[in-house]
Amino acid sequence: MIWAWLLLATSWFAYSYGFVDFNLTLSNNPLIVKVIGWGQHLVFFDRPSSTLFYCLLLIITWGLYLVTIWKSKKWAYWKYGTLALLFGLAYPMLTHDIFNYLFHARIVVNYHANPHLLAPQVFVGDPWLRFMHWVHSPSAYGPVFTATMLVPYLVGMTKLTTSLLAYKLLACASYLLAIYLVGEIAKRNKLIDPNKARLLVALNPIILTEWLINAHNEVLMVTLMLLAWWMVGENKLWRGWSAIALSAGLKYAAILVAPALLLWKFVGERWALWIAVLSLVITPFVYHFDFQYQIWYITWAIPFAIITGNRKLIAAILGYSIGGMLIYAPYIATGFWNLTPMTKILYLVSPAALMLIVESLLSINTHRKIS
Repeated sequence: MIWAWLLLATSWFAYSYGFVDFNLTLSNNPLIVKVIGWGQHLVFFDRPSSTLFYCLLLIITWGLYLVTIWKSKKWAYWKYGTLALLFGLAYPMLTHDIFNYLFHARIVVNYHANPHLLAPQVFVGDPWLRFMHWVHSPSAYGPVFTATMLVPYLVGMTKLTTSLLAYKLLACASYLLAIYLVGEIAKRNKLIDPNKARLLVALNPIILTEWLINAHNEVLMVTLMLLAWWMVGENKLWRGWSAIALSAGLKYAAILVAPALLLWKFVGERWALWIAVLSLVITPFVYHFDFQYQIWYITWAIPFAIITGNRKLIAAILGYSIGGMLIYAPYIATGFWNLTPMTKILYLVSPAALMLIVESLLSINTHRKIS
């Protein structure tokens, strides 16, 4: 099974570099330039074939995911680590956010300015502005995240390619820690088999794409949220709340899990998990959904939903994840983000509803040990 995953990860890795911006040079090596050029031709000048290839990768990835959680009982950590590296070293193909993350550190180090007050576009003439998007607004993230981004930027010696690599490795490490914590929490609360929980989270295609390929800062935020959940469950309250504070300092949305932690003592962990899931799913869904909701917000709730061990909730969240990845197909086909709010809802809700129907009609072996 691992060899199929390694081949699939290599395919995602190769395809991702076709999305490299034409104003961005990652390497001057003639062979690398030629390979990236071939990928760019596919992605930017043969959009029908690129869309078909993306959808094919999706089908294979989801198929392999379902087969793996059906057949496999336990994975050794080296398998998770190897996949993390292959997916993590891919180019952030469906987002430009990672360049903004690094530019915020660049503002601090190179310009001795505050990225929470000044937008990237203020620094006219900076060569990074050629390939960046969303340069018109200051950092929307917390001060902890800005401080965190100084590490990969300085480790990468303030160079783009090496800083990008350093941040990707940080995302890989956070992903692996999150997988470990999911298993430890499941082991403690006994709502789901720990090994199955790890597989369900670690190999979820939208987790692989949004946490490792696109490397959104959700991977750092959710890992700290899981760390807080584990510590509170171990009665290490001050450490748990410190972890939540750090998570919220990375990205303010982490505060959404706070009510569940506060109510844990009164309702128990099972119901606290449900409160966390509902808060993490519904709040971003209803808040300015038409223009501020982003597909990777789904990943906030996935680990907590799976830890509940509830088959219907897991089926719904997996369907929700499928819809989230499908939303990228129109962008790949056209180059424009032109989905209406209603279309977004249909993409997200329809697969979730279908998965619930299937779960209700069939006894899926995948979830036989859950709950």
